[in-house]
Amino acid sequence: SREKLEADLSAKRQKYRQLQPKQPAASRTKQYARVILAKALDHAVVDNLIPRNVARFVAAPTGASTKEMVILDETAVNKLLSHINAERYGRIYGLSVLTGMREGEYLALQWQDIDLTSTPPVLRVRRTQSTVQRQLVLETPKTKSGLRTIPLTQDAVNILQDQKRQMLKEGHIGKKFVFVDEAGEMLTRSGAVRSCLKRLIRAADLPSLSPHDLRHTHATLLLRAGVNPKVAAERLGHSDVRILLQTYSHVLPDTQADVITKLNRLLG
Repeated sequence: SREKLEADLSAKRQKYRQLQPKQPAASRTKQYARVILAKALDHAVVDNLIPRNVARFVAAPTGASTKEMVILDETAVNKLLSHINAERYGRIYGLSVLTGMREGEYLALQWQDIDLTSTPPVLRVRRTQSTVQRQLVLETPKTKSGLRTIPLTQDAVNILQDQKRQMLKEGHIGKKFVFVDEAGEMLTRSGAVRSCLKRLIRAADLPSLSPHDLRHTHATLLLRAGVNPKVAAERLGHSDVRILLQTYSHVLPDTQADVITKLNRLLG
């Protein structure tokens, strides 16, 4: 009924307001909330339950999103990659920055998901590591877009080959997970893995960053290289290209000056 719908919308608005400064949330979380609410109301408009989608008139969250990210440039990425083989778990972060995979995705990665003989070589994201009621589980990604195939650069291929050689040396070559602990078991988001990143940062003389900042870095490098935002969103597993554009709009290569230059080149 209309009364039930209005009550539900009121509850959603209240929840959205709670994401504002009185109950601080990351700007990225606010962006997700806005996109999800807008898409839900789109369906309500199609079903003639409401006359228009008021969420489309709400400005996108702004402010702290760029400050929350630590983005490495190309030089810094190469410095990081030059140190990964010195750490047992270093190749995890090398693969992360070269693929943009989420932390749960690369920890759940299995050798059966990788094809280094195809052209180009690829890895397939088929599962993610999560904690449900304090239990470690492997789940399929929450959205269809999360199930994806990622073409690999030669540097990423080299990292995986080095990892396979390391596992052979340790006697873990038959294990199904790509990244394992010293007993050959699946890694978790443990202190040992996180400490490895801290040591890599110190060795490469880089600013302090989180594992997710490597995903931000990969997304930024894609856009700086001129990769179509839709293609970049597919590679990252975003369900909506608008999330990518809102999060990384500050690094999109096409400034107004670039537009004029390209039009002059096209029509000149």
